[in-house]
Amino acid sequence: MTPITFPGYSVGAREVTVIAERILAWWPIDYNGVHGTCIQLDTGKEINVRAWSTEVDRAVVAAGSKA
Repeated sequence: MTPITFPGYSVGAREVTVIAERILAWWPIDYNGVHGTCIQLDTGKEINVRAWSTEVDRAVVAAGSKA
């Protein structure tokens, strides 16, 4: 299990930690000019984080290389 922590999406939101091995997909989002990434987990849950999709990609790849 490799935890990855991202900033929360909305203003004042807490950091979000997900387990890298549970991430299935991610894609960029933009709601009212607030950019971020939606992360889909193997549970079907979607989590919005305030990180560019390229940052999420790098974090997931780095977590995979540690396993």
